[in-house]
Amino acid sequence: MVKSKRAAILLCSLILLAVVAAASAASLSDAEKRGKRIYMEGQGRQKISAFLLSAGIKAPGAVFPCINCHLAAGTGQLEGGVQSADVTWFTMTKEFTGRRPSAPLRWSQNGTIVASCGSSPSRR
Repeated sequence: MVKSKRAAILLCSLILLAVVAAASAASLSDAEKRGKRIYMEGQGRQKISAFLLSAGIKAPGAVFPCINCHLAAGTGQLEGGVQSADVTWFTMTKEFTGRRPSAPLRWSQNGTIVASCGSSPSRR
């Protein structure tokens, strides 16, 4: 009797967790969904390019989506001697004096979005 009660409680908990997760995912606005797609897949309404400063490479965003270097939490990581920027909301919205440590997105002359990623030690 105790085992079946525990199993029923566990099953109800898992169902509740699944419902909450589905509701959370469905509650994103269209703009948030587009932003998530850019960050996770490197794809948007326009062509997106990533410019890897330390390597001097410009590549399609789908090849180098943001999440690869900045991680799911946006905190960045150190890889191959290059520190990817912290792109968390807290860091991106606070005031800085002087040069901002994180490079912003910008529009290129041909209308694509370019994200400047990474920095070389000489640029810090």
